[in-house]
Amino acid sequence: MKTHDAIAGVWTSSGRVVHIREQKPGQFVGWLDVLQIPGTIQFARGIKPGRFFETYGDRVRVGRAGERGVLFEFGAYSTICCPRTAAGIISNDGKEIKAGDAAPLFSEWKKRGE
Repeated sequence: MKTHDAIAGVWTSSGRVVHIREQKPGQFVGWLDVLQIPGTIQFARGIKPGRFFETYGDRVRVGRAGERGVLFEFGAYSTICCPRTAAGIISNDGKEIKAGDAAPLFSEWKKRGE
């Protein structure tokens, strides 16, 4: 499906992968995969890593805030607990999403090549 919005695509950050597709102009569908990959997680000295986990397909609510603003709402459709909203600004070239120090969920996301 051809899209016109820069946020459509696959975004990665610290073992998290968000897939975004544009259903129609301004309306998005998204899902999250979380992969704990040995060597990418730091443990305190003397702590041995336990089992790593993988989750696939957790739905994410995706929206725009103005021309360059991006909103991801993780856990938006969960019946268990609380949604967490992350806001960021997409770069001019459309390859990174960054937020300030106050947004740890959205520190930096990089777009995978298409």
